[in-house]
Amino acid sequence: MAELIQRPGISPDTLAALGIRHVTEAEASELIGQRNAGLYIPYGIYVDGKPFGRLRLDLPADGHKYTQRTGSGVHPYIPSLPGLESQDDLVIIEGEFKAIALCEAGFRAIGISGFYGFAHEGQLCPRLVNHLKDHSPRRILFVGDNDTALNFQFSDAAMKLAKLVDPVPVVLPRIPLSMPKGADDCREQLGPDAFPAWWAALVVAAVPVPLKLRADMLALELFKLAVPDLKRLTGIERSLVLQKIGKLASCMQAMARAELAQGVWFEERRI
Repeated sequence: MAELIQRPGISPDTLAALGIRHVTEAEASELIGQRNAGLYIPYGIYVDGKPFGRLRLDLPADGHKYTQRTGSGVHPYIPSLPGLESQDDLVIIEGEFKAIALCEAGFRAIGISGFYGFAHEGQLCPRLVNHLKDHSPRRILFVGDNDTALNFQFSDAAMKLAKLVDPVPVVLPRIPLSMPKGADDCREQLGPDAFPAWWAALVVAAVPVPLKLRADMLALELFKLAVPDLKRLTGIERSLVLQKIGKLASCMQAMARAELAQGVWFEERRI
């Protein structure tokens, strides 16, 4: 009997239907060329003649929870759960399991391997290009975890995505800091009945991404919107957030200095 896989916010039946299973070091060696036990996530595609998938490590290494075959490239994860292709909104979210949780809740979603996992060498991944052509969304919802307002890279990635998918608009639903980290964790906490309405409310309040906006200005806008949540934090949570705010400020300052040196800031201010 196959091992029952458990993940927050997703039913074991859905995980089994998608072929997600636990593999041993020996099995992982055959699948991805690395001896690491973990949850294997098949993508349903071939890369260089071999089935492609990613592995969620049982034991994270060097701060990384996921790995894949060396040199196998960047590919979006498209859960093979039917009936969602006709939806106007397409969620692009960091993480395969978050995408599955949203699909199971009735929302069309694609998972990426990081904030920039929609692109390779400055261009949209071919699989994502094909998906957008075949199932044209009217709008893309770009989503990270509950701390994206404190992460400059999220705003930078959002701006890059918006330019690559133009004229399809990009908006940013925001998970409050007061909620669990990711969409799958939020669904686990809220339950399958309450989650859809909660998610729909986030979508209504989503922040649009104007193409002419700079990444640092978008980051500042997201930070301002998160201030009410920040004020409610106490103890160690508050200390951790203050550290992230310091890093966010440093990234924004570095970008501003670089653009000032190139005259970009003055040119954009005259638009």
